[in-house]
Amino acid sequence: MFTSCKHESDCNARYFYDSFSPSDSLVVMYGVLHVDYEIKGKVTNKANAKPIANIRIIRQVNEKRGDTIYTNAEGKYLYRYLGYVPFEPDAVFYFKIEDIDGEENGGDFKTKEIEVKVTQSDQAERCENLGAERYEKAQNIKLERKK
Repeated sequence: MFTSCKHESDCNARYFYDSFSPSDSLVVMYGVLHVDYEIKGKVTNKANAKPIANIRIIRQVNEKRGDTIYTNAEGKYLYRYLGYVPFEPDAVFYFKIEDIDGEENGGDFKTKEIEVKVTQSDQAERCENLGAERYEKAQNIKLERKK
């Protein structure tokens, strides 16, 4: 698939440009138009608000497939997903949050499942000529200790 825009400055550097354009006012590009989703936040202990390291966060696509990330030492996580244009209003992501190391991270925490809805108001960037978009969503998560 090929597409183009008037000037390189019209679209940011995430796209691949070719220099064989027949005109100075046209930039030839190749690739698939996309939507970038970025969901990030912090996982904390509900009882004392302390960050929890090494928590597994799985984006549940279906029973057999999912993407896995982990919280860092500060309890922070960042999940990125590359979708395709056009943006679907109220894109929904399902996550399963699990404590995989028991007492090592300050407690043995209950597994939690959450739904994160990304809406048009979460849009962070748009390249008008291409319809490419980027969305950022902050989603903090509080976990409870197992009894």
